[in-house]
Amino acid sequence: MLKKLGEIILTVRNYDEALDFYVNKLGFKKVSDAKIGPGMRWVSVAPSENNETVIVFEQATTAADKARLGKQFTGMMLNIMTDDMDETYRTLKANGVEFVEEPSSAPWGKQAVIKDLYGNVFDLLEPRQRA
Repeated sequence: MLKKLGEIILTVRNYDEALDFYVNKLGFKKVSDAKIGPGMRWVSVAPSENNETVIVFEQATTAADKARLGKQFTGMMLNIMTDDMDETYRTLKANGVEFVEEPSSAPWGKQAVIKDLYGNVFDLLEPRQRA
C-alpha cells in the first residue's frame, strides 16, 4: 500500500548556490549533504527538521538538465505551508525572495506566490483556521 511521498528531486545549477538560497533566503533546514561519488552529492533540504518530505538537489550536468532549470515547478505544483503569512512575507522579502504574487486572502486562507533562484514558482499558503 502507498504510505507517503518520498523525495522531491529539483535540478539545480550548483549545489552550493541552491543550498544558500533555500537555507539562507527561504529559511529551509539542511537535512543532508554527503558525497556519494565522483562529483556527486546527496544534498537535501526541508522547511523544518521534522518534515518527512524533502527536496533533493540534483546538479545539472547535461544540456537537457540545464534546459530544465526553472521549469520544474510551474503552475503551483508545490505548496509551502506557513502558519503566519504576514511574518513569513516580511522575512522572505527582507531576504530578497521574489514574490510573483503578493499575499492575499482567499477562501482557503492567505496565499502568495514566490520564485526560487532558478525561476521555479511555489504557492505559499497559510490555511484558514477551521472551527
